[in-house]
Parts: sequence; structure tokens; C-alpha cells
Amino acid sequence: MTRVTESTKIVCTIGPASSKPVVIEGLIKAGMDVARLNFSHGSYESHSENIKTIRAKSAKCKKPVAILQDLSGPKVRIGKVKNGSCFLKRNSHTILTADDIEGTEERLSISYKNLAKEVTRGENIFLNDGLIKLRVEKVSGKNIECRVIIGGIISSNKGVNLPDTNLNVPSLTQKDLKDAEFGMKLSVDMVALSFVRKPDDILQLRNDVAGRSILAADHHAADTCPEHAVIACAAPGLEGGGLGDAFEDEVFLECAGGGGDVAVVLSQHALDVFPFQPVYR
Repeated sequence: MTRVTESTKIVCTIGPASSKPVVIEGLIKAGMDVARLNFSHGSYESHSENIKTIRAKSAKCKKPVAILQDLSGPKVRIGKVKNGSCFLKRNSHTILTADDIEGTEERLSISYKNLAKEVTRGENIFLNDGLIKLRVEKVSGKNIECRVIIGGIISSNKGVNLPDTNLNVPSLTQKDLKDAEFGMKLSVDMVALSFVRKPDDILQLRNDVAGRSILAADHHAADTCPEHAVIACAAPGLEGGGLGDAFEDEVFLECAGGGGDVAVVLSQHALDVFPFQPVYR
């Protein structure tokens, strides 16, 4: 495989479809530089086995491969949807509610029960990995009335991203702290943290990860934390790392401007989303 530039690295997610030793070896030979382990899924046993395989195949191929532990972070999701899914039509209205209901195109439940207290009129809400865009028009009690800006199919338990909203949730959950401790025991090389809003979010984790590089993924990370972490750039609204409107050329320039000390990670899914959504440039 011919590499375009050695400054560009390839990050591959190791999961059920790619965890077989022969597949991992093939990924390394094809150019994988970093193996990402998603701690939103899988068991400690499966992650441990994957790390052993990656290390062994890295040694066999005589190519260093870093291991990135991606912490779950707080999750906001749509609840159960009637018949599994529904279609949100452009310019229609839908309500996000804290009530536990079976969702339809008119009303959808949301896992974060305090959301109506923290969003304001005019803010954007993205569903289903950024494929659906809503705009808040009114907040009433536990209900958030939204206009559908970009429609699409929404199904049960899909992720919700709020690039304009400062959620009152911790960046590090108790699960994340436990997972980070497990990762240190297995000597992971990098740790990814979502919902980063301020340097203290990263500094808190840094105390627990003994000098590992930290990848900060969120819409405020580029503004507040470029000197403390790698910045993960994704399309606006992408779950688990959407940078919202911070996905601009300025993010790349700022990260590279300080002598190239801060790397930028662009999700492949961002490239998949861009052609279909005119909101993304």
C-alpha cells in the first residue's frame, strides 16, 4: 500500500467484524497505525484478548501499532420507537419528551430527563449519527418542541448529539474511571474522552492515565483544550465525538499552528455523511 504522506495515520476500530487474528494482521499490513477499542461495547475479556492479538501481530509484522481506548462517556439516546422506526419529514414538527413513551413521528422519548431544562430556543439537535437535524422552537415543561430541518428515518435507541447545548453531565462517568483503570493495566497508548468542555475535564483524566495521550472529542474541545489533547474532528452531530460547528478549517489550522503538536482525527463517518447532508459544507 502506498502511503500519501507519513504525516497521515490510519485509525481502525477493532470490533466483532475485525477482531480475528488474521483480520488484525491484514489491517496492520494494509497500513493501520492505531487500533481503536470502543468501550461502549464489549467485555473486559474481549478487549484484553484484542489487545494481546494486536500486540502479537504488531510484533510479527515489525510495525508499531498504538492502541486507543475510547471511553463511553455520558450517552443521550432516543427511547423505544413504535414498530422500531418512524420517518421525520422535513419542516414537520416533533416533540422530544422526558416521558417514557413509545415514540412516533410526533413524539419521541429521550434518555436524558433534564434535557428540557438545559436546551433553549434556536439550538440544534442531531439524531442518528447526524443524519437528522432538529431545531428547538419551544420548551414547555418536560417537552421540547422541534422543527425538522433535515428529515430521515429514526429508530429505537439512536444517539442524540447537542452541539449547541452545555449539558450538565460529567465528562467522566464512574464506568469511564473504572474502564480507564483497566486500560492502564493493559498498557493502552492513548485514551479518548467525549463531552469535553474545559481543560479540567482532560486534566482529571490525565491524573488517572499516567502520561498517555488523550484524545478529546466534543464541540468545545477545539476552543478550550487544544494545548492539552489531540482533537477529534467529526461531522456536526456525530454521536460520541461530534464537534458541531467547530468542524471548520480553523480547527485544523489552530491545531497545526503550534508546531504540529496537536493532531486532528477525522472520522470516516464524517466523509460518509457530508455528500448527503447540505447542512455540512
